[in-house]
Amino acid sequence: MNITIIKKNIKNIYLKILSKKEIILTVPLNYSDDLINKILVEKKSWIENKLSLFEEKNPNLVYFFGNPLNIILTSSKEEKVILKDSNLYIYTKDIKNEFQHKNLINDWLIKNSLPIIEKLTNKYLSLTNLSINKITIKNTRSQWGSCNYNTKNISLSSKLIHYPKEFAEYVILHELSHLIYPHHQKEFYDYIGQYMPDYKERIKIGKNKKYLCYTN
Repeated sequence: MNITIIKKNIKNIYLKILSKKEIILTVPLNYSDDLINKILVEKKSWIENKLSLFEEKNPNLVYFFGNPLNIILTSSKEEKVILKDSNLYIYTKDIKNEFQHKNLINDWLIKNSLPIIEKLTNKYLSLTNLSINKITIKNTRSQWGSCNYNTKNISLSSKLIHYPKEFAEYVILHELSHLIYPHHQKEFYDYIGQYMPDYKERIKIGKNKKYLCYTN
């Protein structure tokens, strides 16, 4: 594990966990080495907790709505993907072409996630008596989803399909709620709580990076 110490003309300290191997601690210019060490000792439990949320990249494992699938490559004249039990068989013409493997897997994930996403969305459209124009899945990294209040279009991040359905449901309800409350003030979360009392626990699921082990 590599800990980088950065001294800046600031008043507060900032601790960032970028990966299991990289941590950045930014401190004021006048902080001594002893004080920095004291901070790291005090933050040890917090750091260990955050590190536990990371999982190393694994090219042989992919999560599909929280379920781990083993990726098995097979040389074939025909390119296709078949799910059997907990194994995802990738039949490919070029077994050494990792880029092609990833495209095949991602296409399969998106295709098979759409019916699930639509079912979860319809569940909360029925509960809330709301309506939308369309819902799409896009390859975005910075946010889980977005809602266009005017067009009633909802967009979800493709990384969402790796997480358990409980978290996917939260993100879907979150975006639907923006049709009524285009902000994140108290009444927005009160509205979510009416239909999902455990939404705070579901939010925590989204902080677990292990589900992105294949996509990191």
